[in-house]
Parts: sequence; structure tokens; C-alpha cells
Amino acid sequence: MDGIVGFIIVLISFFTLPFRFIRQSWSELSEIGRKKSVTLEGAEELPLLNWLLVLGRALISIGAILIYIFLIIVAAASDDDSGGAIVLAIIFGPLLSFGFIWFYGVFLELLSLQIVLVRNSRKILDVVQEKGST
Repeated sequence: MDGIVGFIIVLISFFTLPFRFIRQSWSELSEIGRKKSVTLEGAEELPLLNWLLVLGRALISIGAILIYIFLIIVAAASDDDSGGAIVLAIIFGPLLSFGFIWFYGVFLELLSLQIVLVRNSRKILDVVQEKGST
């Protein structure tokens, strides 16, 4: 029974993670707006990669929303009088947007992982140098 519950949770998270991605992007942009600086908290090194990460998250979020809006506009402008195009846009629009977020989000997560690895490597180096000097 736990396997079925776990599968349902994984299936539901496929649809909820893109919303979390967009919320996190908005949160990062809000932090940048408050600080009046592109550098996020704890991300002082590698400023270019951090900037690309923030920009990428914003562009992916905006792109996913624009994909959905574009599909609805195209469906509304279609010659299909039965409304089937609109129904398909309403069904496939979110799926395409979610796929867009998942696909490009993976690349941003890999970039984020590289930034975290560099940051943690520097912390380890600092600790080792402190231990060596004592």
C-alpha cells in the first residue's frame, strides 16, 4: 500500500513542482528587488553564474506562462467551431508548460549544483586551512 501512496505522491509532485519553481523564482526576484543587487544571499562568489541562474529561472517561469497563453490564443483563433481546439489547449497547455519548466529547469539545477559545489569546496578549503594553522 505504501508503494501506491508513494507513486501517487510522485505523480502529484510532477504537477506541483513547476508551481514551486515559479514561486521560488518570484521569491528570488523579490529578494533582488529588496536588496537592489543581483547577488543573492550566500551567493557572493561566481556572480556571473548566479546572475545566469536567476535570469534563467525568471525566463523559464515567464516562458511557461507565455506558452500557455499562446496556446489558448491560437486555439481561440482557430476555425474549429466545436471548441475542441480550446479544450485541447486547456489540457495540453499546462502539460507543455510543465514540460518546458522540467526540461530547462534540469539544466538550471545542474548549474546550481556547480555553484553549490564551488561554494562548499571553498568552505572546506577554509576549514582545512584554519585547522592547518592551529
